[in-house]
Amino acid sequence: MSFAKWGASLSLIAALVACGGGQRAAEKEKTDNGGQTSVRITDKGFQIRSADGETTVDAGGAVTVDKDFPSDVLVYPGAKPVMQSRDESKFTLVLTTKENMAKVVESYREKMTASGWQESAKADTPNNTMLQYKKDDRVAVVNVTSDGTDTQIMVFTGKEKD
Repeated sequence: MSFAKWGASLSLIAALVACGGGQRAAEKEKTDNGGQTSVRITDKGFQIRSADGETTVDAGGAVTVDKDFPSDVLVYPGAKPVMQSRDESKFTLVLTTKENMAKVVESYREKMTASGWQESAKADTPNNTMLQYKKDDRVAVVNVTSDGTDTQIMVFTGKEKD
């Protein structure tokens, strides 16, 4: 799956979680596609397994940052993780904070470049800023959104050609 399609899919999942769609039933497993694809729903999130690999998504109250999340990508200090996913070498992390959106954006711009990332794109609207970075064969996309009360940070990172 391309990085862009993967990111778009996880954006949809994050939006559902943010809107309260993260309620889960008891643990279940469903196999489909002739036994080639399985989805396991747990109290923490879900796992999708197929011939293409495995994706794990955690959402809700007990989310933690994956232990293998790249150390050179900023996890905003004091922000609460509300969703994280991992698909082989790709990671998505959604955080919320009460910090001002402009302060969050400036922190990402400073810390990412200080960690060796090169900013390759930036797009602004009044309530949203998207930052894109490159480092070696990896990309990182940081999307910061505010509703005036809370600031949501979505970070996608992985290999550019995966």
